[in-house]
Amino acid sequence: MKKFTLLICSIIALILVLYSCSNTEKFTLNTIDVDYVNKSDITLNGEELQIKAKNIRNIFLKDSIFIVQVNDNEHLLEIYKYPSFSHITDICRRGRARNEFINTPTNMTKQLYYDKGNLIFPLVDDDAHFKEVNITESINRQSAVIQSSNECLDFNDGQFIICNEGVKYIFNHYYAMYDEMDKKKTFSPKYEYVENGKTKIKINVFPSLCNTFLPMNAIGAYSGVMFKHPNRNLIIQPMEYLNYILFFDLDNSNYFAIHQIGTSTYEDKTVELSKNLCFTTTALTDDYFMVLYWSGDKNRTTTDKVTPELLVFNWSGVFLGSAKLDKRVKYIVYDENSHRLIGLDGRDDSLYSFDLSAFIKSIGL
Repeated sequence: MKKFTLLICSIIALILVLYSCSNTEKFTLNTIDVDYVNKSDITLNGEELQIKAKNIRNIFLKDSIFIVQVNDNEHLLEIYKYPSFSHITDICRRGRARNEFINTPTNMTKQLYYDKGNLIFPLVDDDAHFKEVNITESINRQSAVIQSSNECLDFNDGQFIICNEGVKYIFNHYYAMYDEMDKKKTFSPKYEYVENGKTKIKINVFPSLCNTFLPMNAIGAYSGVMFKHPNRNLIIQPMEYLNYILFFDLDNSNYFAIHQIGTSTYEDKTVELSKNLCFTTTALTDDYFMVLYWSGDKNRTTTDKVTPELLVFNWSGVFLGSAKLDKRVKYIVYDENSHRLIGLDGRDDSLYSFDLSAFIKSIGL
């Protein structure tokens, strides 16, 4: 009888183990529930800026240099003096020379940084290569100066961040994949820290893909651009269709997430993606970051015009405050000294300036 009881207990234990294995964790990061939706009680009004650039793809700001990335046959970057917005030069022509670009490149890392006193702008060209454009020397010579050319994660497979130690120290994010032929999910996203071509750290954030109403929609659950702290190896990833921001503090091996309480999670039996975008682009300072948010009730006006909220968090994930913007800007940069936010509405190449002085003071910054 004892042997039979022991056998039954063993079988039950085995079933529990198998059940546990069959319900693999969907999300491993320690998650903090916060409440940031529909908290915007003030509206920030933007004033239009006059600038000659057309076909604008993105904007970047670092100290006294304002860079406009354009889709132009003659040049790819237009450089302006900030805050006057007086034109300095146009650089980065199309072509196959070392200081030219084969395709329409992108600043995939969203970074603009200094190296030995020179301002550097990394541009991905030809999918799996990026060139460091030395902006300082390019201004001096009135022509693009390439500091280095490097291999990188293929543009179609994922995104990457250049760490403080240099171009050989990379944080990679491989996209989730969906098999169009078999109409099924294939593998979940991967995160890796790489030194000199060798993977040093693997962060298992998503052991398996979540379940959505349509299998191909699962890819949207992992969509989100990464951004790096101005001076630390601390990377955030605001997600586009779920209310999450992921944090990767590489210097302290601390990886966590914040999540809007009451909204869908990766662990849900069936994950419901937001009908509208959640988070898109950011503006960063040493002490806090701002991110555009599109999924709250306050994002719609009486005319059903959608404009974003500007949410502010510190780098520990604490929500500090928010405000509604009156313009439908898609990309933003921020001047911390003057508390000036500049936003781009890419639909008509309009640039707007927002005075954040009173708002920043109101949230204790």
